[in-house]
Amino acid sequence: MLSGMAMYIGLEDGAESIKTWQPDTVFGLLQTKDYARAVFEDAKPVEEHTTEFIERGIALRMERRSILTRDNPVEIRTILDEAVPRRVMGSRETMCKQIEQLRSGCSPAGSTPCGTVLCL
Repeated sequence: MLSGMAMYIGLEDGAESIKTWQPDTVFGLLQTKDYARAVFEDAKPVEEHTTEFIERGIALRMERRSILTRDNPVEIRTILDEAVPRRVMGSRETMCKQIEQLRSGCSPAGSTPCGTVLCL
């Protein structure tokens, strides 16, 4: 785990709400698994571009999403730059699934919407 990440996850877990501004990508907790993979593959330096590093990062990101489906879920309000949904990360199918998740209220299939996404 990256240094400082454990403290960040603890704070995230204890939060009632999270507010973010995302100028480049979809906020990590709202990313689908395939979108997260594309972000990791695109953004990491060469020395961190191993399958193991990417898979650990994706697994951690998906595990963190549990705060969206717990009994008292965290509320997320995020503002995305209008280019974020247009900026292709991965394949066309990856983007379609990611946009559909954002449209459905950010929650994994079958759960209650957890927040608001505003594209500016």
